[in-house]
Amino acid sequence: MDCRNGGYEACRSDVMMVLSYNSNQNKATITSLVRDTYVEIIDYGFTKLNHAYAYGGPAKVIQTINRNFDMDIENYFTVNFWAVEKIIDVIGGIEVEVSKDEVYYLNKWLDEMNGYAPDGKVVKGISSSGLQTLNGRQAVSYMRIRSVGNGDFDRMERQRLVMIQALEQIKNLNMFEMISLVDQLIPYVETNLDKSVIIEMMMNILKSGIPSISQYQLPSAELGSGQMINGVYYFVPSTLRDNVVNWHNFIYDEDSYEPTSAVIEISSKMY
Repeated sequence: MDCRNGGYEACRSDVMMVLSYNSNQNKATITSLVRDTYVEIIDYGFTKLNHAYAYGGPAKVIQTINRNFDMDIENYFTVNFWAVEKIIDVIGGIEVEVSKDEVYYLNKWLDEMNGYAPDGKVVKGISSSGLQTLNGRQAVSYMRIRSVGNGDFDRMERQRLVMIQALEQIKNLNMFEMISLVDQLIPYVETNLDKSVIIEMMMNILKSGIPSISQYQLPSAELGSGQMINGVYYFVPSTLRDNVVNWHNFIYDEDSYEPTSAVIEISSKMY
């Protein structure tokens, strides 16, 4: 969540990801949802996907994703900038290859975050490019870069990279360390899952090993385009139906997904 204070009220979702896990094959897919995606939100009509949280919190986001993309999501984790900072600090930071062009913008976002950090702490920037360990606030600033490369698409790739690196950091923890980690992080996360369920999930991952992870973006760059509608920029699927079919085929390893009538109807109303 893009919340400039410590809370979550009336904020827009800056980053949205769907984590799909196949326990039989121990495979996971991290899908970035483009925040400017043109979708239909019940009671609000067609607008940007990232508005859903401000309109109705996690329930409205889940309803919107499920309806527009044919999903059956029930569970969620919500974090703001400061929660992500804390999570990454607790696991000891993450290793990232920072390019020369990214250094300036990482430090720019870091200065902004230092200016309104709830704890008043000032974190130093980085001085050079290359492979290095980023602390929590530096990592959040890295994830917010959108002026280097292909705008929001490369930005989403950075976000997925940070998530994957965070998973790499915890793969060597034992059971007791994993439980301790969950205890430390739960206070900073909003979720509808009980702590016992989260621990059970973590234990299952420990038994199976960190899954192989694939990445996806929805809508895909090939099946979407930036458009101005009534003076507002949106990323419009072309078409929503095709995007949903391709996504389901990818994450569920199918080749003939048939979208629901709801998706077909929403897709037809977009154009």
